[in-house]
Amino acid sequence: MPKTPALTTDCVIFDNAGRVVLIRRKNEPFKGSYALPGGFVDIGETVEAACRREVQEEVGIEPGDLSLNGSQIGESVHWRSITQRFSTMPSS
Repeated sequence: MPKTPALTTDCVIFDNAGRVVLIRRKNEPFKGSYALPGGFVDIGETVEAACRREVQEEVGIEPGDLSLNGSQIGESVHWRSITQRFSTMPSS
């Protein structure tokens, strides 16, 4: 396991009815489980840009304004991570 944590982002997306948009994980760990859209921040990418890219790639939604909701430190057998969690509604 790397000693330096990976930087990741998740996004809580509320649709117009107030429901939360989830994805099914395509890869391990937890393949097939529900999750918030998100992923790793690329080198040279801001956390906000990574959040927007991941939402567009995984859900096909153009996010509206992003609101930072907090940070989470995580550790699994695969990696250590620091996740920045945002919330948004689809842009109109």
